[in-house]
Amino acid sequence: MVFGVCAGISNYTGLDVTIIRLAWVVSAFYKGLGIGLYILAFLLMPMN
Repeated sequence: MVFGVCAGISNYTGLDVTIIRLAWVVSAFYKGLGIGLYILAFLLMPMN
């Protein structure tokens, strides 16, 4: 919701955005891995 990363991944894969967001939250609680991956995805994904 902040940078649109989950929505972009949802559009690309065709999965529901809620599932993608839940996966990010779970990974964020697992040693903070999701936070780093979210920022990395934001930096690497093209802007539309």
